[in-house]
Amino acid sequence: MKLIIDSLKIPGKLVDLSRGIANSFGIEAKLVRERDKDLYRLASDDFDFEQRQQRSYEALKPILDDMEPGDILITDDVDLASEAFPKLTAIIGSDGQVFTKERIERLEIKKHLDRIKGVEAHAKSIFRSDNTVNEEEIKKTLYQYLGNL
Repeated sequence: MKLIIDSLKIPGKLVDLSRGIANSFGIEAKLVRERDKDLYRLASDDFDFEQRQQRSYEALKPILDDMEPGDILITDDVDLASEAFPKLTAIIGSDGQVFTKERIERLEIKKHLDRIKGVEAHAKSIFRSDNTVNEEEIKKTLYQYLGNL
């Protein structure tokens, strides 16, 4: 089991907090997407929807391939959450709330509607209007999952 932290989509203070909690439980904390910011940016900047989807998946594939059942992911990326959902023990947003299938579906619809309206949702976290950074909730949720090992 490892804690996977999407350092491209999670604020730095939550990255540090999450790593500290994982270390206190003796669990590996792995940062992802530190090095592939350029590839991810290309996926986000492309104006052709199908090309953007393909590039986004190419950027996420190495992360997804490294995930194992039992891992926990912290991200605010709806695409990553959607692809990883069936594989992981939990996916947690920066608000400390666990992603459910329904929440992912709702956020995918919001993302699609934003795209139709011409809103560039990739410039900021896709969830910012839905979530706020909540350190206490992150702590509570991580302790809940890590404490049950």
